Amino acid sequence: MSQANSIGYDAAEYSLVKTQAWRLWVEQYTLFWIFRTLGINFDGLRVGDFGSGTGLYSRMMIGYGAKGVLAIEGDRKMVTQAKQESAAYHGLITYQDSWIQDTTGIGDCQVALGSYLLSYPKSPEEVTSYCSAIASHIADAGVYVGFGNNTEERTGGHQYKPYGFTKVHSADTMGDCEGAWVDWHIDGLTNPIRNYNLYPDTYRRAFEDAGMQLFWQEALLHQSQTGNSDWDTFFEGEAPVTAMIATKGETPWNLSAWAM
Repeated sequence: MSQANSIGYDAAEYSLVKTQAWRLWVEQYTLFWIFRTLGINFDGLRVGDFGSGTGLYSRMMIGYGAKGVLAIEGDRKMVTQAKQESAAYHGLITYQDSWIQDTTGIGDCQVALGSYLLSYPKSPEEVTSYCSAIASHIADAGVYVGFGNNTEERTGGHQYKPYGFTKVHSADTMGDCEGAWVDWHIDGLTNPIRNYNLYPDTYRRAFEDAGMQLFWQEALLHQSQTGNSDWDTFFEGEAPVTAMIATKGETPWNLSAWAM
């Protein structure tokens, strides 16, 4: 196993902080905007939720019509919490109690989602193992959509306090050091969440080595919030979060919005 059976913060607390406004108006909106723009209809699809946490996105994808979810999560308390919150989805979500990088799939997920999954690798070698595992679960012509820490945002982090969190960077982050840590202190979480900064090109090479092509998507704000100045600081310069799309082989999904 790559690490202990805990990710380092409380599952019940984490379930509650997923309801913060920015998680709804930015994170969830960006993810499902990408799916819509790709032209993905979840009806009847076998999908993956990698680093599934307490199962929010597993349940959402079932709600959009997916026929089944492979939920991979290595924190046992997260899995327990997810099963409790997903009791009404019995038989639709298959839980795999593993860290993604310790798994090898059978290529049966046509679509997969990863919320902050790729914010945890600390080195090019680690992210290569993550991407290799992700690719093993993705069907030919399938797609992975991820969301997480924006490694290009290295200017501070206390400006995000009005949104319910701060980001504290390690001293070497400002020296543009690959693998420098960044701690997310989120209101309602006793312990911070530690992520790591890797260069965008490091992610690109890791996916290429796994046989996948990477595209980036900046974080978006739900149109209902357009003109609301409360969000100005969140999106000033580099937003604290970003999204990615990785495709495997020739895909039927519409990639025109991300032409390279």
